[in-house]
Amino acid sequence: AVTASWDGTARIWDVATGDCLQVLEGHESGLSSALLSGSDEWVLTASWDGTAKIWSATSGACRLTFEGHGSRLSSAVISADDRLAMTTSWDSTVRIWSVATGDCVRLLEDGSRISSAAFSLDGAWV
Repeated sequence: AVTASWDGTARIWDVATGDCLQVLEGHESGLSSALLSGSDEWVLTASWDGTAKIWSATSGACRLTFEGHGSRLSSAVISADDRLAMTTSWDSTVRIWSVATGDCVRLLEDGSRISSAAFSLDGAWV
């Protein structure tokens, strides 16, 4: 299990014991979301500091930082195949990122603050 906190940290938990296994620190503001990849190998966090980060679920090391939004992030999600991450922001945009390279591969503009988004199972639709 993973949790996101307003203190800017995410925590990975052992559900069976209730033990905290990792504390992920590195954002400059509170987190709006955190989730585990489908493979359970990494964690995606989104923050009000305007960035999203990918962390190793085992070591807790930050692997990538996604930057480019002009305002706080409201959510982040992962495609079913773990190849893409998607972030939503109060800057009225959705950004789709390559997990392999950290590059923004698509920018979607909505015209209003966006609170959340989801991928279709095959990753073809948002």
